[in-house]
Amino acid sequence: MSEPDTTELGPGKILGSYRLVKLLEEGGMGRVFLAEHVRLGRQVALKLLRPEYANNTVVINRFFQEARAANRIHHQNIIEITDFIEAEDGHNFFVMELLPGYSLTQALSQHGPLSLTRTTDIKAQVCDALAAAHDTGIVHRDLKPDNIFLTERAGREDFVKLLDFGVAKLMAEAADESVHQTAAGMVLGTPEYMSPEQAGGKKVDHRTDIYSLGVILYQLATGTIPLSAETYGEMVIKLVTMPIPAIAGHTDLPWQCPADLEQLIMQCLEKDPEQRPQSMKEISDRLRDLLFPEEPPTTEEITAPQAIVPRISSRPRKIFLALAGLVLLALGGSLAWYWLPSEPSVPPTPVAQAIPAVPDLAPVPALPSQVKISFLSTPAGATVFRIRDQHQLGQTPFELSLARSPKTLAVEFRLAGHAAARREFTASQDKHLVVVLLRLHSQPKKKRTAPPAEKVSEEPAGPPDPKPIPAVDDQGATIDPFREEEGPSQPSDKAERNP
Repeated sequence: MSEPDTTELGPGKILGSYRLVKLLEEGGMGRVFLAEHVRLGRQVALKLLRPEYANNTVVINRFFQEARAANRIHHQNIIEITDFIEAEDGHNFFVMELLPGYSLTQALSQHGPLSLTRTTDIKAQVCDALAAAHDTGIVHRDLKPDNIFLTERAGREDFVKLLDFGVAKLMAEAADESVHQTAAGMVLGTPEYMSPEQAGGKKVDHRTDIYSLGVILYQLATGTIPLSAETYGEMVIKLVTMPIPAIAGHTDLPWQCPADLEQLIMQCLEKDPEQRPQSMKEISDRLRDLLFPEEPPTTEEITAPQAIVPRISSRPRKIFLALAGLVLLALGGSLAWYWLPSEPSVPPTPVAQAIPAVPDLAPVPALPSQVKISFLSTPAGATVFRIRDQHQLGQTPFELSLARSPKTLAVEFRLAGHAAARREFTASQDKHLVVVLLRLHSQPKKKRTAPPAEKVSEEPAGPPDPKPIPAVDDQGATIDPFREEEGPSQPSDKAERNP
């Protein structure tokens, strides 16, 4: 392989189908450029291997391993890599989606400590991404704040993208490769976030990522990493032998760490992998329990209220019939008196009666006209549609303010690779609408057959798709997506509910 030409490597340089625009960041193995497709104009992030590694097959394999690992997992919280090229001129690069936003490291340095809610939500998404990686048989091995990127997706802030799978390994291979069995002079991973077994050169599995996650959670809860050292050798000794300081022992905490969260963090930081939580899903579930401590609404709470008809016992029924008879007798007597000749009567002298004063009663507070409905799903990121007209409401987790109403409303949660889930609820009070989406098992691919000839339909075309409902009106006020528009009456939700 020839040495790459670096004399003109910079803005304006064309690599394959992409033109470099500007340098975004620089790392130990490569540099990331903002680039654009020369014909389509589509902007991407292009990661270019440093030219000094152009003839190092070990480094090249590890460089392209990042692209293969990310594409093999294919999860919404993992960076999408669309192409990788080993060019004849010596340039090696791969193409990634371009993400606006910043890393977790930048968020901490620019905005200071994150709130407990943001911390829990971000780490739950990291757990989802790593759970998908582990299910595919891949261990990240370099989890740290630099590799957790926060962007925006469908109006949702703090949407996590997990980066840099350059050190990732298949679990079977990772178990046979220690930190000392790599290329000379190269240390895989970041020592401060390594697990004791990874730093000590022992066999590792997915639980090394669980330890690294615990280090980041500890850092977010206290503002500092649990262990630090001046040299790599000293760091290894501390990781293997020194106990982790308790979170409660820190004086300047950014927020009061809940006891359940502290217990979870310290379990993740156990030196023995058997004593840690055994899966990312377990950690994700415990984090979301902290984020949404209330019980999810039961079926009775999210269905339309039914009228209650009191049962009348036999004895009150007899009393009722007797009273009805007396009323009929009195009515008959009144009619007889009406037909009898009457004598002129003198109007009675009015008698003044004292009207008792009505005490002032405290006004009954009116119920708020709006209620807040939170839409939550496990895993997060599901798109919620209103069943009535398939209007997209948002992506979980999110919250809507709706007009208070006893009317039954129906929605559907959809997430790629999972079975859709429908729910009905009433906007009668604030509530959380929580669903657990079941993952679909992949079906064997069927043999392709020629599609049948299309039949020309003579039926008239249906009505056009309904226009999306704007989020705010002309005055900037939030619009209730379930509000009926003025005009001809709309069919009720019950008529369109899924049978």
